[in-house]
Amino acid sequence: MPAALEKCVQGIMDSGKDKGQAYAICGKKTGWVKGKGGWVNKKTGETYHTKTTNESFKSFKSFKQFLNEYTSRSTYLHIANRNIPLNSGLMKRLGYYQENVQAYHVTNHMYLKEMAKNQNKRKTQISAFTKGGPELARLPSQPDVLLLLEGDAVISGDTDIWTGISGRGIRWIEIGHKSTTSENKHAKKLKFYIDGVLQKLVNKYQIKDKGKEINVYNLSDTKLGNVLFDYLIEMDKKEYQMLYKDYIQEMEHMLNTVGYKELNQYLKTISDMKYNEVILTKWKILEVYLLDYENPLIVKDIEDLGLNYAGVFKSRDFNKLSI
Repeated sequence: MPAALEKCVQGIMDSGKDKGQAYAICGKKTGWVKGKGGWVNKKTGETYHTKTTNESFKSFKSFKQFLNEYTSRSTYLHIANRNIPLNSGLMKRLGYYQENVQAYHVTNHMYLKEMAKNQNKRKTQISAFTKGGPELARLPSQPDVLLLLEGDAVISGDTDIWTGISGRGIRWIEIGHKSTTSENKHAKKLKFYIDGVLQKLVNKYQIKDKGKEINVYNLSDTKLGNVLFDYLIEMDKKEYQMLYKDYIQEMEHMLNTVGYKELNQYLKTISDMKYNEVILTKWKILEVYLLDYENPLIVKDIEDLGLNYAGVFKSRDFNKLSI
């Protein structure tokens, strides 16, 4: 990695940002962005090759293209953090997948147009719930609409199971999320088992830390995440796709053997939230409710989108909501 970019990334991380945010900020600040086979400085035209190659850079990405690629390949952030991919095929084979499930979702009405476009798509998963709780009124999205959805449930938890989205459209269970029940023993065991998955990948792809062999079990969460992130962000697309496929396959093998019982317990105990989390795919919007009061302009927007407006729902009754 170019020295200026590396120094900038470290400085941004020292200020409290994560590594993904640091790369995005520093790419714009220093001019260094990913190019074919290495890095290119969009300000000076300099190139920095990460691997030996006889090919010169044939084309360079704009910063916007770099960010789009970063988002679409954000799966490496999940891999570096030991997260579990909610791949539909994987969840079907493990027995979690359920068809034709109804669930609720809360959001801001500003997102309804995009949601209407994403209906019935296999690669667009959404976090929903079948059991409500008072926390739903305080979500960061500032919800003012409640949606009744129907789709296939990729996986369901007895509480909020803390999932995050990636650019591939699937969600990932964020093992050990900072908001989960403290010192959850099932999260610890899953982390240990996933370390075995990562060690296989480290060995196969010869991932090293500054030229030294890596023993995954001896590294702290932060150190391991940083080492893996540094390697994954430098990979070319084809090699990364192979690693991603291997990660899915090894994860399935682990969950089919030692990890299945722990994951089941994790889904029941990981959070103290009153509502539960259900991940839907191939979903459609059945009904739309406004929260607390009726706004004629929003009602018109809902109807113009071809959605079914069903009235007003009082947010104080979230704890009574159940399917």
